[in-house]
Amino acid sequence: MNYRHKLLNQQNKNQVAQLEQVIIGLQNSTTNQELQKVKKTLKKSQETLNNILDLLGISKLSELSNILQGQTLKELVQENNQLKNTDEHKTITNLENNLADKKGELTQIKKEKESLLKTQEQLIDKIQTANYQVEGLIKNIERKEVKGDKEILTQIKVIQSLLNKE
Repeated sequence: MNYRHKLLNQQNKNQVAQLEQVIIGLQNSTTNQELQKVKKTLKKSQETLNNILDLLGISKLSELSNILQGQTLKELVQENNQLKNTDEHKTITNLENNLADKKGELTQIKKEKESLLKTQEQLIDKIQTANYQVEGLIKNIERKEVKGDKEILTQIKVIQSLLNKE
């Protein structure tokens, strides 16, 4: 792997040297065409470097630095595992777990709330219906259309059964 990195470094040095020569040439010339060539070469070099980093599976320049310093993949994995065992990582993991638990609890509470709201709507409907019937019974009593206590009691039982209906 060291040979590969040396080769990559040499390629990068060669590209930098080429860019420096292009810049010197650009200093001697004022044409926009040469400026565009430099931009294309720079862009191509950047893409090449990005492709190399992707190929190596490197997402941070510090990782490249570690590799170039001779740290093996095994050492990097061990270092990563050590970082995972720190108190900070454990705290973060615990917080993530607590957050997930709270989300679950909130979801359950939301479902219970929806159920209670639905029950409340049903009870309101029953109460309104019973209220209309009580108002009708009162009007009938005032008009003397209900005859006797027995008939009043029967209508009250009907209203009561509406309220007790599940």
